[in-house]
Amino acid sequence: MRVSRLLLAAVVVVALPACSGISVDSVHDVQYDFTDLNSYAWEAKQPETGPDLPYELLDRWIRNSVDTTLATKGYTESSGSPSFKVIYYIGVDEITGVSTTYYGGGWGGYWGYGWGPYYGGGTAVNTYRYDEATLIIDILDPNPEVGLIWRGIAKGTVSENKDSAKQQAGVDEAVQRLLMRFPPEASQ
Repeated sequence: MRVSRLLLAAVVVVALPACSGISVDSVHDVQYDFTDLNSYAWEAKQPETGPDLPYELLDRWIRNSVDTTLATKGYTESSGSPSFKVIYYIGVDEITGVSTTYYGGGWGGYWGYGWGPYYGGGTAVNTYRYDEATLIIDILDPNPEVGLIWRGIAKGTVSENKDSAKQQAGVDEAVQRLLMRFPPEASQ
């Protein structure tokens, strides 16, 4: 099956309302011919559930943004016989980060007052938490035997901003930046 050689690793599914500092990545089946793709349909999926996310609102934002972005690339939505299918996944993970801060005296060595733990300095270890959101968009061949042909992954830190317009703008930015990589450029 082609799917087994498509992806090197599975990606944890997480969400994307109003992210700052969005990073994107994508992987694709290098043997797949993307040149004949022209129409798409949404793949059926179970509604997402979970704590503290407006899934119905996110679903509408993501679908609208994908539809708009694909339309600007010349793809049309088709209920008949599409050349590819689209599905997405969202979620949020709480991340714990660790940083160290070094503090101490002054100059070290032969030049005077020392610096570091030997001269009255020390190290502080700080932990902090933040929510990291991920949006995954999968492009599938309509033939289930072929399956996944392209995957885009966007990650970012969830902002505390409760403004819906800014949250939607974050979703739009993530979708647009992801789909800039679709279809992948042909390898030479």
